[in-house]
Amino acid sequence: MFYKILKKNAETQHIFVVMLTSKDEDSDVIVGLEAGADDYITKPFSPKVLVARIRRILRQKTG
Repeated sequence: MFYKILKKNAETQHIFVVMLTSKDEDSDVIVGLEAGADDYITKPFSPKVLVARIRRILRQKTG
């Protein structure tokens, strides 16, 4: 998976990854987060919630 490559490379590991998917089983979420995703959002989703989660990640990464 592409995001695994990003997280393993020292030059790109700072790039945050938000998985946006229709896969909503607990096992899918766990696999995504354990692989290094910064967040996991399932469809359908609220655009307002998506923006709030991205802002939270940015605060954590830059603060």
